[in-house]
Amino acid sequence: MMAGGAANGAAFGGAVQYTLIRAVGLPAALVAMVLQAGFIANKDANSSLLAVPFAAVANIVLDCALVGPLNLGAAGAAWGTVASQLVSAALLLRLWIRKHGAPAPRLAPAWSPSQQDGVLPEPEAEEPVLRRQLRAPLRALGGVRRLLVLPKRAELASLAALVAPMSLALSARSAMSLSITASVACLGTVALAAHQVFECLYWLFCPFGDALGVCSQAYLPELLGTKERLARTLQSRVALASASLGVGIGALSLWVSRAAPHLFTRHAAVHAAMSAPAAWLGASMAAYIVSGALEGSLIARRCLRPLAASHVGNTAFALGALVCAVRRPGFSLAAVWRIVTAVNVMRCVEFSALLVVATRRARAKAASAPPRPRPRVRALFRLLDPRAAAAGPLLQP
Repeated sequence: MMAGGAANGAAFGGAVQYTLIRAVGLPAALVAMVLQAGFIANKDANSSLLAVPFAAVANIVLDCALVGPLNLGAAGAAWGTVASQLVSAALLLRLWIRKHGAPAPRLAPAWSPSQQDGVLPEPEAEEPVLRRQLRAPLRALGGVRRLLVLPKRAELASLAALVAPMSLALSARSAMSLSITASVACLGTVALAAHQVFECLYWLFCPFGDALGVCSQAYLPELLGTKERLARTLQSRVALASASLGVGIGALSLWVSRAAPHLFTRHAAVHAAMSAPAAWLGASMAAYIVSGALEGSLIARRCLRPLAASHVGNTAFALGALVCAVRRPGFSLAAVWRIVTAVNVMRCVEFSALLVVATRRARAKAASAPPRPRPRVRALFRLLDPRAAAAGPLLQP
């Protein structure tokens, strides 16, 4: 699709350079993502947020220094982001080792042969400060080594059953995002700049919907099976909260893109290119917030294969719609964001249907299960059971 348009060579070269530098920080970004998910799974959301301000300050300072005085351009911005990812991964790893990977404390023996006949042991010599400082990195490496434990075959099989559908879903979403950017590149540099501003707004507000989804993933599994009614209540409240939040976020993104485009660029041509698709950006943002919350409830209920199939189908629809739109003579940035809005609305409809089916199955399974006796009547059941009477009296003297 990019071959059909007049892509700017300088912009393309800068994008390739930015991508190659960002690839250096990919391991640190993956480590930070895994550790954040681990903290949230342990109901410790505060620790996962402690590294955010430090990483943000490092990114801002390095961006101002590398892009401004040193005049490195896109490469400087990329190196600033890589450095902030390294800072975030290092801080989260240190917090995880301190809270979940610390070795057991060594206890002094209660008695030793030197303590008999009133003889006290000689005090141990204190370790020099320099040697203690030199051994600190080795202790940190030891904590990292304790985290790198090879999983067993059964653990790998259970992990693959969870990872494979989610990897397919994320790959489909990434392919759709790349295809959208490639199709916008056919419209020229101005449209590409306006699309970049929309993407910044889009990914700025997306974490609000993802946060509701993470809330469902963290608290819904504990209620499934045993407290299905509470699970449905939590699920409904998260959906209602996402709808209310989606309306507010959609209106805010629409206002920012139309009333304050100067916050992102000073070019009047880019401002004009942002005017028409702004409404579609707001609608797409509102739909994404709702779909993110519904997706979290589906993941909590382990509906992973239908979720992956939905993402693959939506990506196929987006690719087909983009190809048809690029071939039409009136192709514009508004057409691209109409497709994005349609995909997000389809996700809301599909995720709602999948969630209704999963909830009905869970309700039917709970209804078919034999009822557990209440604690107050268990003694009566035991008195009526001849096997329990033969086993002995209910109350021991």
